[in-house]
Amino acid sequence: LFRRVSGVVASETVIAHLRKATLGTVNIANTHPFQFGKWVFAHNGNIDEFTKFKPALLNLIPPQMQRYILGDTDSEILFFILLSELKKLLPASDSTVNSKQLVDATRSAVKRVKSIIGEFEDKHSDPKLTYLTFLMTDGENFIAHHGGQPLWKSTYKSRCAERDTCASFSDECEAPTKTGIVNHLLFSSEPISGENTWLEMQPGEIMTIDGQMKIATGSSRA
Repeated sequence: LFRRVSGVVASETVIAHLRKATLGTVNIANTHPFQFGKWVFAHNGNIDEFTKFKPALLNLIPPQMQRYILGDTDSEILFFILLSELKKLLPASDSTVNSKQLVDATRSAVKRVKSIIGEFEDKHSDPKLTYLTFLMTDGENFIAHHGGQPLWKSTYKSRCAERDTCASFSDECEAPTKTGIVNHLLFSSEPISGENTWLEMQPGEIMTIDGQMKIATGSSRA
C-alpha cells in the first residue's frame, strides 16, 4: 500500500513509518501511524513488560477516550496518553495549539508514563527494552520526542538548490534560525543523503513546531 500511494500523494506534512512489529498481532488496527481526529502518531519503540503496566497506563486516559483504542499495542495507548495531556492544556472552546503547549503536553505525558514503567533506555540495544521515541502531527503542528531510539532533526540545508527561484527562500533555509521561525523541519531515525544539515537529538529532547512554523524545544528529563 505504501508503494502504491507514495507516488501519487502530495502533502506539506508527511509521516512515513516502516518498522517491525514488537507487540500485538500484525493487522491494520495495530499498524502505525495511529489516527484520532486530525492527529496521527508513530512510535519507534517498545514498553518492556507492557502487559503488566497496561492497566495503570490506561488509567491515564479518560474513559470517554479509551473507547477509541482499537488495537492492542503499547504504541496506541501512548498516543492516547499524549492526546489526553494535550487536551488538558486547551480550553474546551479552543482547538488551536502553539509550540510551547505541544512541548508542555509531551513532557507531561512522558513523565506520567515513566512514573509507571520507569526510565527509557538512552541508547538502542535490545529492541525488547523500553524506548519512547515518537512523532505526532495534526497536519499543521508537529511533535518529536527522542526516547532512546535514534532521532535526527533538520531545519536548514547546506545550500538550497532552489534558492534563486523559490518565493519562500529566507536566511533560515541555509542556516540555524535566529527567530525561532523555520521554513521546513524534518525528522528521521538516521541522516538522509542530500542537502539537508542533520543534527542528532539527545535522549529526552522534545522538539515541536506549530502552524506558524515556530519551533520550541524542551526535555522530558527536565
